Amino acid sequence: MTIAERTPISDEAEAAPSDMPSAPLAPQKHRLDYWVWFTSIGTAAIAVLLSLNQAWIATATEKRSLRAYILVEDADSGRRFTPKMPARWDIRVINYGKTPSVNTTTVAKLWIGKNALSSADAFFNDPSSNPSEITSFVMPPDHRGDYGYSSILSDSALSDEDVVRMKSSDDVVVLAGRTWYRDIFGDIHRTDFCRRTLATGAIAACVRHNEIH
Repeated sequence: MTIAERTPISDEAEAAPSDMPSAPLAPQKHRLDYWVWFTSIGTAAIAVLLSLNQAWIATATEKRSLRAYILVEDADSGRRFTPKMPARWDIRVINYGKTPSVNTTTVAKLWIGKNALSSADAFFNDPSSNPSEITSFVMPPDHRGDYGYSSILSDSALSDEDVVRMKSSDDVVVLAGRTWYRDIFGDIHRTDFCRRTLATGAIAACVRHNEIH
């Protein structure tokens, strides 16, 4: 066969892939790779959040263990319920915490009569129980010291009828108050207290308003 008679190459033969090796393709990421990556990031984020939460809990626990805790108790000198004289109730503010309280102040009132308990309840919603200025008074963490005593007097005198009613009815004389203070961390706290007389002559805590905040 001469050169002029050579068989032409078909289009299919020209389009056939070459037998020569081609450059390798870049590997494609599998969905599993993305899942592992996101899981690692999520685990690390959760670990950081847990660490921060544990640090916050440790700080809060330390504050609770070291802060001041103010209670208001009846003083040993007790009470005086004499006809035709204002009722008197002696109290003592005591810090049972481990550190001093600062800016400490107490507002307390004494009521007598049949509306004494309801008046005490209203006291805690009255603006006069929330002074706009807190006096600078430091209460050391020592319940054995000779300080923190106050005598609370009623606005009016006890009548003979009041004294007689005290022997047959509860809640004729009611004491209520609130103490504000700051701890060494600068946080403000308050202690509410409420006491009432019983017909038996005993003193009882009110059902409400004996709380530390």
